[in-house]
Amino acid sequence: MKHAHLTSLLCLLLIVVNGCNQLNTTQTTNKNKQEETSEPIITTSSDTISIVLTGDVMIGINYPDTLIPVDSGRQLFKSVTPWLSNADLTIGNLEGIISNIGQPKKRCNDTANCHLFRMPEELAIILSDAGYDVLSLANNHARDFGDSAIQQTINVLQEFDIVCVGQRGHCREAIVERNGYKIGILAFSPHAGSMNLLDIPTATKRVSELKSRCDIVVVSMHGGAEGADYLHTPQEEETFLDEERGCVYCFAHAAIDAGADLVFGHGPHVPRAVEVYKQRFIAYSLGNFCTPFKVSTKGYAGYAPIIRVTLTSNGTLVTAKVYSAIQHVQTGPRIDPEQHVAHLIQQLTEEDFPNQPITIDTNNNVLTIKIK
Repeated sequence: MKHAHLTSLLCLLLIVVNGCNQLNTTQTTNKNKQEETSEPIITTSSDTISIVLTGDVMIGINYPDTLIPVDSGRQLFKSVTPWLSNADLTIGNLEGIISNIGQPKKRCNDTANCHLFRMPEELAIILSDAGYDVLSLANNHARDFGDSAIQQTINVLQEFDIVCVGQRGHCREAIVERNGYKIGILAFSPHAGSMNLLDIPTATKRVSELKSRCDIVVVSMHGGAEGADYLHTPQEEETFLDEERGCVYCFAHAAIDAGADLVFGHGPHVPRAVEVYKQRFIAYSLGNFCTPFKVSTKGYAGYAPIIRVTLTSNGTLVTAKVYSAIQHVQTGPRIDPEQHVAHLIQQLTEEDFPNQPITIDTNNNVLTIKIK
């Protein structure tokens, strides 16, 4: 009988121990998953400016068909909102216009590659909820539906305290104040109606003039050829579909020479390298960020970087952190624990701009760039 009791006791102890071990394993696994996708740990300082940058944003379609994301778009940015909203300023490129009215005005050289992007006004609130403060309209889709649709876009976004930049006659520039510092924003593209990326002398004059009124100047550029064949950043003029798309390398350097403190690009629909020039940060393309409809998200086109840049009060780089997100069809960006885009940007940076005076650290699920 004693042996039977002893055996039962031993069995009970084994069950308890195994149960605890299994619980510990489960807790460790859950903890690892939480660490992979947990919100960023961000420290702020009144002596610095933090700016979050993304690429192309398009939240739905209402012409010629109506394509609305699930749950009226409320899930589009849900995974990435903590990264977008936790900064002094968040800037992206609005790939199209927001309006419920207007007929197409765009004429395309190649009708087989002609796309028109008009987004429903009722979805604009999700851009504000996600954390955007400034959106560029300097791109090849802002004038798809003419001047009246551009003005309607500006009016709709103003209701949510989002300002627009980059369109001549509508919103050339913006100045916002953060932490007691004035931040000026300009946007350029090679397309009609935009502040002209191809006219570098005029562009640099505008940068210099804005710098005279601001502490920090941020420049957005929508240029370069499109697609996975154009991941690398050439130091010369690019063309695509028989259109001049500018020399983004030349433009970025000229903008910084004229007083810009931060330059970031979009337009190629894929990520490109980053560079530090004169202690100022350049991201040559952030690709697509939230493009659930009518834009390919296959392969590199689905890589959706979020870059958080911290600058000193005089504009020099403190850190640039690349957080990886990835798009899936019709769902918007989701944080990517495998860091596909961070690894790609690191690789392209090392290939296109070797021997830079920077350090690149890939710890803690983030790519961090600092000046040596």
